[in-house]
Amino acid sequence: MPTNFNTLPNRNIYQPTINTSTVSNPVKKETAQQPQTEKGISKKALVGIGASLAAAATVGILLAKGNFRQAKQLAEHIDFKEAKTMDEAVQFAKENLGVKLQIGDNLDVANFLNEIFVDVNNKMKGKAVLPKKVKMQATNATDGLEGFASWNTKRVLKLGSDFEAIVNIGKEKGLTLKECIEYYKEFSKDKDPNFITRAIYHELGHANHKNFMKMRRLPELKADGNKDTHLTEEFLQDVKDNKVVHDFFDKNTSTRLDDGTIYSLSSPAEFVADTFSFKMLGKSIPEKVEKIYQKFGGPVIG
Repeated sequence: MPTNFNTLPNRNIYQPTINTSTVSNPVKKETAQQPQTEKGISKKALVGIGASLAAAATVGILLAKGNFRQAKQLAEHIDFKEAKTMDEAVQFAKENLGVKLQIGDNLDVANFLNEIFVDVNNKMKGKAVLPKKVKMQATNATDGLEGFASWNTKRVLKLGSDFEAIVNIGKEKGLTLKECIEYYKEFSKDKDPNFITRAIYHELGHANHKNFMKMRRLPELKADGNKDTHLTEEFLQDVKDNKVVHDFFDKNTSTRLDDGTIYSLSSPAEFVADTFSFKMLGKSIPEKVEKIYQKFGGPVIG
């Protein structure tokens, strides 16, 4: 693992996985070099943060399984209010979003998540599927592959150990989570600078994509014994040799399978989740990408 921002790793080290879970961005796990303990935001501190964030970013989004029953009827528009205490953040999530935060005493994380949940809710006019619970907990596929975040059928969003590592690095350096994310954007020299935030939107993209379990990668469907693969096969034909679609995801994402396949283009499920995340972040979507997004049931935004 490099120790400075100019030698951050090429993230084309992704490994495909065959299991019975829906896996996003499977990767080889690498260990970040521990930064030296320093006071203030020195150059060495930034190097440590950058290395740790880069390591976390190389670990993909994991285990998204959709569930479309929202327990709480949400308002079409909710005003986000940054909490000053953890109790306030927990109360805001519960009363306004129907979300139970079980993330310890992590006020920065609570505000970060609540703001994203509010954004998704408002852009989907109160019809979004949001988590029932959020936990800080290791996220693993059935083969033991560790991930950045996960969504399961019980509507539990889990933030994995790599997400937690970012939080801990920030605490050591006296930085908020948002400051860590900004440093990552500025110094990573990465084509996907919003990866950390986009990872959460990606999982919510899976959560709000109806029938996406039938649109997973072919190896995943095969592992489940699912013989109905026509949606994924049709998608693969739609994106094959589609230069506009290929170039968009090649330019804006880094996740690749072992054979070089752009992960966003490996299945309609991953395509929709990544496109959803970019739309939520306000990125302009090419017409040909939007057409395929709609064809395969991408969540309506706005």
